[in-house]
Amino acid sequence: MVQALYAADLKGEGASASDELDNLILLEPVEKEIESYARKLIQAASSTDSADRSIQSVLSSWTFDRVTPVERCILRVGLAELEGSLGVPPIVAIDEAIRLAKEFGTKNSEKFINGVLDAIFKKKKPAA
Repeated sequence: MVQALYAADLKGEGASASDELDNLILLEPVEKEIESYARKLIQAASSTDSADRSIQSVLSSWTFDRVTPVERCILRVGLAELEGSLGVPPIVAIDEAIRLAKEFGTKNSEKFINGVLDAIFKKKKPAA
């Protein structure tokens, strides 16, 4: 899913992450359950304005322009899962985003992704 978002992000305006997912599935077919979840996640993660505002709101010493395209895509996926409509527990969403950062990001991406998603989660979590 991150690959589809990343490909669409690099292609720019008019590119569709859903179309990129179709291309990936043609190259490497997946089970119907996985494809169905991937489509829901792509749809949720494709509303970038809201996600990007959430990311910007917790960047203390960084500007949004300094976030790499890969990190932006991972954060968007993590935020889509954190929203709760996909049924993913928050800790699982953050852990999965960290795993993706280790796989696709730079040396420091996992710490950055963890910090951003944790800060967003804490802002959204109702006070106990």
